[in-house]
Amino acid sequence: MSGNHGGEDVLLQVAQVYFRKVVGTLYVLASRLAWCQEGRDNFAVSVSLEDVERQKISPAHKAKVQLQLTLLNTENVTFHFASDSATADRTVYLALQELLRHFWACFPVTSTELENKLSRMNSSLVAFQKTNFETLRSRLVSAGCHSCISHPENLLNRALDKYQQWSHRLKKC
Repeated sequence: MSGNHGGEDVLLQVAQVYFRKVVGTLYVLASRLAWCQEGRDNFAVSVSLEDVERQKISPAHKAKVQLQLTLLNTENVTFHFASDSATADRTVYLALQELLRHFWACFPVTSTELENKLSRMNSSLVAFQKTNFETLRSRLVSAGCHSCISHPENLLNRALDKYQQWSHRLKKC
């Protein structure tokens, strides 16, 4: 996206970028990087590209993607990018936690109401695993983050195994 901001050519404009926990827009201009707080017209941060000694960029699959600039005067300037996929991943993880909380609250199964709720929760977990969780799993594995998925996957599998054990015992009685 190119444009014009204050007479300067804008090479790239990225919204939802945080600087010191304040949201704004990062602009890449021909000779500098600039950041403007949301709702404001002037740049709160402006860094000449000639003043940048080095830069660090975190991998895109990380929950917190950031650009850290070290300037020639040894000052550091860090921008944090809001990651839509990280937010979506967190939402899936929180949904799984909530489903598991309701599932495990059914034990011990002491009434018909709890049996019915447990069956509904198991159906919900199976559906969740086939849709939301598999999408999350494939996205994290393709990003090379196998360890990120192992814990929630183990929690989900333990719950599904517990249901199988419980229903098997119920059938024997």
